[in-house]
Amino acid sequence: MAYTIFSLTGRANPNILAEKLYRQQWKRNSFGLWVAPEFIKATRDTSDVVVPGVDESGVKFVGSPIEVFKQFVTQGKTTLDIPVRVRLTGNPVYGDKVLKGTEESGKIVFRTVKINLTRKAYMKPSLISAQITLPYLENLMMEASEYLTQWFNDYHPGNFIQAMCAGGSIDLINGVAAGGRGQTIMSHPHFYVLGIGKITWANRPGSAAYETAVTTQVDNASSSTTHAVTVKKLAGLVLEAQRQRIQPLVMKAGFRRYAIWLSDAQWHQLRQDTEFKDFYIRLPNELDNHPLATGARADLHGAIIYVDQNMPHVSTNTNYDSNYERPASNKQVYGPAPTAAEFAAGYVVGNMIERRSDLPRKIGFLIGQSALSVGVGVPVSGGKKGPSMQFVEQFDDYGAISGIGIATIQSVVRSDIYDQDGVTGLTAGDFYENTSSLVFCSNSPDSVIA
Repeated sequence: MAYTIFSLTGRANPNILAEKLYRQQWKRNSFGLWVAPEFIKATRDTSDVVVPGVDESGVKFVGSPIEVFKQFVTQGKTTLDIPVRVRLTGNPVYGDKVLKGTEESGKIVFRTVKINLTRKAYMKPSLISAQITLPYLENLMMEASEYLTQWFNDYHPGNFIQAMCAGGSIDLINGVAAGGRGQTIMSHPHFYVLGIGKITWANRPGSAAYETAVTTQVDNASSSTTHAVTVKKLAGLVLEAQRQRIQPLVMKAGFRRYAIWLSDAQWHQLRQDTEFKDFYIRLPNELDNHPLATGARADLHGAIIYVDQNMPHVSTNTNYDSNYERPASNKQVYGPAPTAAEFAAGYVVGNMIERRSDLPRKIGFLIGQSALSVGVGVPVSGGKKGPSMQFVEQFDDYGAISGIGIATIQSVVRSDIYDQDGVTGLTAGDFYENTSSLVFCSNSPDSVIA
């Protein structure tokens, strides 16, 4: 049976307490607000990386945690390859040795950004339902675009989380049957299991064997003490970030810090560590000149700590929530797995709005410069300068059904770099490197109050 206003109550004509509709409270996604373009907390680095073959107005790397690419708007593409120049690393020639014949070839590798269309529809009350909702009908009718925009603000942060974990946003990794682009989930190439170590590159990231290795070590993270979040382990992650050439963010007053994102359970676990000191979370008198002024919870060994209760868990074929679809063998799902109905419709991950991760194997991020890339396109607007978000209203059944739809093209990918042409000695198309972020897994149960 279709939902109508009568579904609100057993009485035919409910009493309306107030004409104003109040917004439902929800679990605000702090990571999405922090990393999204309009909420960037880091300033741009002063030394842009020069990309060969691109003029001064073209694509550049910057010092913020996210980059936005609008070339899709003007070029009419759905996939964009961004060239990256590989540094020269060979030896020089000394003395009177002949220079000819010692030339080192220039090599170009690529970052790839993809886009897809995302749409959502809202049905306004009409006919007798409109009569019953007269006290707040104007709100329901006239502010439909606001409701849809609010939905997008609730939904879109999940794309940033999914891109960091799986390589692409939800619209990219969901199956073709669901309208997605069917991009295979690729676990982060710098994947650490606390208490175990890094998943090695014995098998290249992006391969089935690498995903199997990730699954094995995630399943091995079975202890909430051995695999807990501690000060020592986070300090080790900062050292690992430096070794992987991940550049820290440029903060206020010139501070350079990595940003580490934890779930609330991971944060609680960290606070219980005997090595955690209160001075990590104290602000000095010079509030505006301190990294904690950005809303961070702690300043710890070269990283500022942020907390978001929407940070995902990871589920595997062995460790999963029986209320949702079981992941395939040697595969993992980051965040909520799809329901049986969603899985049948082609979804690879479930709806991330309000589905809080409650499995113990939690995921955290360490973020450096240019960690994520957003591709922005024009959603069926009829021109290159059309709106980034479009609203369309349609009527059916002689006005009995009135729907308003939202359409936008804002897809997110992790800033992985690939050797598309095999110029570095790898097989063409292989993953080459990631120098912008890392992901870690801990065993951090939700049951913090006992």
